[in-house]
Amino acid sequence: MIRKFAAIFLLVLWLGVIFSFSNASGETSGGMSEKLIKNVVSTFSNIDKDSESMQKIVKHYSFVVRKSAHFVEYFILGIIVVNFFVSFNINKRILIYSSIFCIVAALFDEIHQTFVDSRNGNLVDVLLDSSASLIASYLVVRFYLFRGMYEKKHN
Repeated sequence: MIRKFAAIFLLVLWLGVIFSFSNASGETSGGMSEKLIKNVVSTFSNIDKDSESMQKIVKHYSFVVRKSAHFVEYFILGIIVVNFFVSFNINKRILIYSSIFCIVAALFDEIHQTFVDSRNGNLVDVLLDSSASLIASYLVVRFYLFRGMYEKKHN
């Protein structure tokens, strides 16, 4: 019972994290990406945070950082969704169910962004988010299958 509650809680919590990031305005979201890039670059180099070189770096890597954040958010969601279904002993077609869930979540996330200031919904982001969650779901399902085969072999 505790495992099921924890799976539900974790899923709702992570969906909340995703939608809270989506609820940030374009300026706020861009600012978070810029701050991250500046902190990483200044930590590993001698480039001043306010220099022209830093601005070029931020401009160059902003897109990559933002898309990577989308990928990581939905990769984690894929793991959590598979765990959710496993917790409820839904093992048949788990990859299909988790994929559908994550794709629907990505669609709703992008639709939600159309209502946020200076943000817009983007089909490419739905594809990126869905791909990330599909990869994660596949890897976790393969892990569970491998673990099951390993346990049968060694018991």
